[in-house]
Order: sequence, then C-alpha cells, then structure tokens
Amino acid sequence: MRVRWEGVGFLTMVLFGAFPPKATCQEFDGPDGLFQVDGRSMVLHCSSGPPPTLVIDAGLGDSSEDWETIALGVSTQAAVCIYDRPGYGESEPGPLPRSPTANARDLRALLNVAGVQPPYVIAGHSLGGLNAQAFWRLFPSDVAGMILLDPTPTPALIQERFPDVWALVLADVESLEAEATEARGNPAVEAGRLDAMSSEYSETLRWAGLADGPNTFGNLPLLVVAAGRPRPESLGTSAVAFQEFWINENRLLAGRSTAGRVIVLD
Repeated sequence: MRVRWEGVGFLTMVLFGAFPPKATCQEFDGPDGLFQVDGRSMVLHCSSGPPPTLVIDAGLGDSSEDWETIALGVSTQAAVCIYDRPGYGESEPGPLPRSPTANARDLRALLNVAGVQPPYVIAGHSLGGLNAQAFWRLFPSDVAGMILLDPTPTPALIQERFPDVWALVLADVESLEAEATEARGNPAVEAGRLDAMSSEYSETLRWAGLADGPNTFGNLPLLVVAAGRPRPESLGTSAVAFQEFWINENRLLAGRSTAGRVIVLD
C-alpha cells in the first residue's frame, strides 16, 4: 500500500535508545557515497560502529533522504546504513522487474562492495518490509534481527477478503504504470524512479510471502510495528475493518518467530 506513516522514525529511535540522542551526529562517518553494483551506481550512507549494523529499507517512493535525520540520530547509539534502491535518488535504474528478491540481492551486493560486514538488523518500512523478509530468506546467516514497520500483508489475502480495497490498489497500480510510461519520453521527469516504483508496486501484488507456520523465522529477534489508525480518507467504509485485518496479519507475522513481538501505534 502506498501510505506514508508518520511516527515510524520516532519509534525507531526509541527502539535503539537514541531518543533523545546523547549527541547529535551531523554526518555519516562510515562508507558513504556511490558504489558499483553489477555496473550500476548505488547510493549508500553508513555510520561506523560495532556490529550488528542497522540497515534501513524505505517504503515505496521514499529515498534515503527521507530517513537521513532518523539514521543520524540512531547513529549516536549504533552503526546504521541507509541506501537508495535502483532508480531512487542518485542510484541508477536497475533491471526490471524490481521484486523483493531483486531488491534484496542488490542490497546484499551493495553492502558487500562497501565493506559493511554482517550481521545486520534489517529494518523495512511498508514495501521495505517485504524486501527485508526476502533478504532474510536469501541470507539468513547474515541477519541478526529484523524490524518490520507497518509491513504489507500478503496481497492474495487482501484480494480475497477486501475486493473493494483490492480494486483501489489495482487502480493505483495502473495509474502509476501510466505515469511511468509517459515519463519515458520526457527528459525533465525522473523516469527511472517512476519505472522502479511502478515495477515495485506491481511485484508487491505478486508477493506470495514466506512459508506459513509458527516457526518461519525460527528464533530470529523480530519486532513488527503496526499502525493502529484507520485511513478512511482513502479506504472509505472498509477503513476500520481493513486496519483490523492489517494489524492481525502483523500479529501473525510476529508470531512466526519464537522471539517475535508486535507493537501497535496510533
């Protein structure tokens, strides 16, 4: 879902003991800049510190710039990295489609090239939560923990239980795809970013999730943070029921680790 949730930054800082910070960090003192991944430039900003390193994956349409203030605040207490997925910010576009698996592979390659060694605590917001889960599935030995901030539920369940919401989602996807197509002929528009967003959104709808069951993540430290406030301005009469469904799916997700827990924020 393309929803910005104010407050996740505050929560992240609280979780890492960095609010208020003991000192204000004004710049990144670890790997910082453009790095080559499969012949493409990707942006990475990191602070130094002992492992594990917190790696933040932004939601759909967001870039590292949206998380910079939060990352610098967290960096007073822990090593942290933010980055731009292909097509976002100064990162060059990557091959399509931009699935959670493709994004996870690019992130791991970027961290490797930049010399940021595992283990990592992977934090993903919304769509970034799908990327985080894909990262764990591909590189479980690299992940020391995971924070999922308002992660998107399995799309097939949305289609089955909320057909009216699903229709809105499909309309949103079609609109974004049309924007991306139109932008390709206009050099003044960030066509690469729109292509990435359009592909990511479409691929999100195909996400089948991980295997069901109480021990999907084993004993991985897992924190799932759900937004408790319905969004009637975009979902109409289904807003309350849909938010209850979203929260319940987040609870089930947290329950897939023996070390999982969930927090609901209003």
